[in-house]
Amino acid sequence: MAQIFRFVTLLAGMAAIAGPALAQTAATCDPNYYETLKSRAWLEAQREVTQNQNLIAKPDSVLEYTCFDQSMNVLALNANLMFSGSTRWGPVLPPTSMAVALEGLVGSALQTYQTGNFSHSFLGGRSSIDHQFKSIAGGAYNCAVMNAVWMQAKCAGFIEKPDTDGFYTFTHYRDNPDKRQLPFPCPGEARWTPEIQNVETHPGWKQDQVQTFLSQMDYKSCASAKAIPTGIRVMGEEGEYDEKVCIAPGCHYSPKANMCVPNNPKS
Repeated sequence: MAQIFRFVTLLAGMAAIAGPALAQTAATCDPNYYETLKSRAWLEAQREVTQNQNLIAKPDSVLEYTCFDQSMNVLALNANLMFSGSTRWGPVLPPTSMAVALEGLVGSALQTYQTGNFSHSFLGGRSSIDHQFKSIAGGAYNCAVMNAVWMQAKCAGFIEKPDTDGFYTFTHYRDNPDKRQLPFPCPGEARWTPEIQNVETHPGWKQDQVQTFLSQMDYKSCASAKAIPTGIRVMGEEGEYDEKVCIAPGCHYSPKANMCVPNNPKS
């Protein structure tokens, strides 16, 4: 009974000693670190999304590519030939009557369609080439728009528009208008400011100190090469010693000599 009492007393004493120490242990999970990572992920993703949406141009109008108004001109010029010139059923239509009819039926609708959907140049507004539908008046077809636009698109280089096409820092996106300007400007993303602030507010994550040993690759002899400690304590034939390595080619660490020596059986 006395032994059990002494054992319980010992446990109680250990708990009394360990209790305050455990209570003072710092938390190992910092929520600010997660918030920083989340904001950084948003910034990286939003920058990529913004740039991709800016560089992918809006598809052009096929009707503009084919100069559909010129096709209507050809029809207006030649359709009268399909009708008889006899006045038996009334007066002969004037030469411009088909053009007037096609303009009222098709031409005005074409112009309204173009104004509402493609009021910019080709390649989503990036090209210097454009084709505006004109009133149908009769004429020849001489459209070469597709070839001209294709050549311009094929020969276009990156950052043709320096204010929008480059890759920029987070603060540049925050402090400047939205890069997605074509065919109309985007309203911008308000989260640039708070997300950057969230990253800058928790800067307690210092870069790890990285020590390189590239200079050790340039050596005159193994004796001049530096033996680099690994931080491991080992037991070998020479007894217990601090492990070291030699990264210089043709050399290895000798615990007995405590230096780098040539790779040969006698070392």
